Amino acid sequence: MTYEARRGWPAAPCRASSVLSVLMVPMLLLGLASLTGCTATQMVALDVGPEPLILFVDGERMDPVPPELELTANRDHTLFFQREGYLSQLIVVKTTELGGKAHLEPERVKLRLRRDTATAPEVSVEIEAPFEAR
Repeated sequence: MTYEARRGWPAAPCRASSVLSVLMVPMLLLGLASLTGCTATQMVALDVGPEPLILFVDGERMDPVPPELELTANRDHTLFFQREGYLSQLIVVKTTELGGKAHLEPERVKLRLRRDTATAPEVSVEIEAPFEAR
C-alpha cells in the first residue's frame, strides 16, 4: 500500500515512463547527430581517363565516375580504376594531419590508364605481292 493510499488520497498515475520517454527522444536525436554530423569530409578531385572507366571506392562501385569524391577525412581510402583492355590502377588516398585536423592526400587524382599490351588482341596482316605481268 502506497503512502497516498494509506492517507486516503487517490494514487497518482505512474508518470515515470512518460517522463523517461520525453527525456529519451532528445538524447537519442543528439546521439544520432553526433554519429552522422561530426565526421569531417574532404573533396578529392578526379581527372581520369580514358572514358569509360569503372571506379571502386573502398570496394563500392561508383557509376558513373564523378568529377570529385566526398570522402571522410579520418581514414584512408582505396580508389580502384579499371577498363577492359587497360592496366588497372589502385590508388590509396591517405589521411594525414594538417593544422591539427585530418587531411586527405592527394587532394587531386590525375590518372591515365595504359593499354594492356599482354592481353590486347593480336592483329596479323598478310600482304600478297602484286601480280606481275608475264
